[in-house]
Amino acid sequence: MQQPNTGKLRVQTSTADGTVVINDALVSVFDATGALVAQGRTHESGSTEDFIIASPPLAYSFVPGGQTPFSKIRIVVEKEGFNTIEFINAEIYPGIITIQRANLQPTPYYEGFPIDYSRSSIVDEGGGPDL
Repeated sequence: MQQPNTGKLRVQTSTADGTVVINDALVSVFDATGALVAQGRTHESGSTEDFIIASPPLAYSFVPGGQTPFSKIRIVVEKEGFNTIEFINAEIYPGIITIQRANLQPTPYYEGFPIDYSRSSIVDEGGGPDL
C-alpha cells in the first residue's frame, strides 16, 4: 500500500533507438534541495524497481491556482559505455506511478579506446522554475 503524500517513479532504460534494454544502469534521484532521495539499478527488463518519492498532498490537485500539486526531482542515469543522461524538473504526482524513459547513447570509440567527450544529455521535463 502506498503512503499518503507520495508518488512512485520507475525508470526504463534502453539504447537510443529503443531496440535493446539496458541492464544494470545506475539511477540516482535527487529532490529540489539536491539531496539524494533514492538510488538503484535497472534489472534485466531495463526497468528499476519503483522508487517511493515524497509529493504534495493530493488535495493540491483540486484547487485551481493553488499550491503546486507535484514534486520536482532530478534523475541521473549512468551506465559504463554510454553517455550519462540527466532529467531535470521531472514531476512526481501523489498516488500515481511516473514512468521515465531513458534512451542512452553509446559512448563513441576510436581505435578501441573511448573518446572522453565529457558529455551528458540534460532533459528539462518541466516548464517551471529550475531546481
